[in-house]
Amino acid sequence: MTRLVKELEYDGLTRRRVDPADNRYTLSALTPAGERLAAELRERHQAYQERLLDGVDQQDRDHVLRTLRRLRDNLDRESGE
Repeated sequence: MTRLVKELEYDGLTRRRVDPADNRYTLSALTPAGERLAAELRERHQAYQERLLDGVDQQDRDHVLRTLRRLRDNLDRESGE
């Protein structure tokens, strides 16, 4: 995690500072550039989801979700045996 945060800091997307309440910890926050990038990624993700689900009605979406949950439950049950 530290390496990732350092890379983001190097790219100007985050900034780090020592936690004033406990100097054993480092706090990290997005910079304005990081906030802009995060907003752009959210928008791109939303557009991708809209393209992916274009023409799929809610009933079909619900059916797919139920089926995926059943598959996950089956795998969970199998791994717990």
